[in-house]
Amino acid sequence: MCNMYGKTILLAAFIVVLGLAVNVQAEMVYDFNDLDAGALLGQDNWVKWSTTYEAFQVASGDAGWSGKYATTSTTDNSYARRANWVSLTNGVDFDVSADLTVSVSGTAFLQAGIAGDPTNPKTSFPNAMLVAVDRSKSTRHHLWWGIYLDNAEAWVGGGPVLYDIGNFSDTEDFILTLGWTITATDPGEYSAQPYYSIPGSGTKTTVGSALTFTSTQAGGDVSTLFDELFMRAQHKIGQNVDNITVDQVPEPSTLALLGVGLIGLLAYAWRKRK
Repeated sequence: MCNMYGKTILLAAFIVVLGLAVNVQAEMVYDFNDLDAGALLGQDNWVKWSTTYEAFQVASGDAGWSGKYATTSTTDNSYARRANWVSLTNGVDFDVSADLTVSVSGTAFLQAGIAGDPTNPKTSFPNAMLVAVDRSKSTRHHLWWGIYLDNAEAWVGGGPVLYDIGNFSDTEDFILTLGWTITATDPGEYSAQPYYSIPGSGTKTTVGSALTFTSTQAGGDVSTLFDELFMRAQHKIGQNVDNITVDQVPEPSTLALLGVGLIGLLAYAWRKRK
């Protein structure tokens, strides 16, 4: 009987270990596989490769999306928002990224990231944590990172962080992962570091210095103010966004408590067997 009880305890400990391993990183990825209708048929990303305005069509049939869909040839500035998709824990480190096409010629603006409805809607722009490729004018050839906070009515750092596309030697359009590494430094305070990487490389190249902001400037905390996907496309050229990813690591204290609990279970099972 004791032997059976010990086995039960060991099984419970194994389940705890398995749960810990699964939850060490809570990653949410939106890969656009459901946006596969109409002009987007066969497309595994948001916008369609094209030189016409259908490049900005979003398949509105995909449940949960809302916004201004440029489904005709009369609009060249479209956005889309998918609410209640992101689930962040306040005061915990996280990472936000997206795979974007970097255009080496032509005119385009492609933006992606996470956002939320403003608590005090003083402007039309919500709380937002975004990355972009900006070739919207002949003088703009940049990778772009920006965080907008509603209560402060301002961009963190005074404006977006820019990185000249000319720093890359590519002569054809290519794909980069652009992202933010967000570090919780104190209760309600965060450090935000822009970076880019080649998809699949596992190597991040930081751009500029980290920016700082507080959840008070956003009107609350990240768990309630960044809960939706946000995308925007502008101008007539084929662009793509894929794999919008939010990756959050549990608090060290949570991992420590789980570890202590596991050690206790194993010790109890060992004593029973003796």
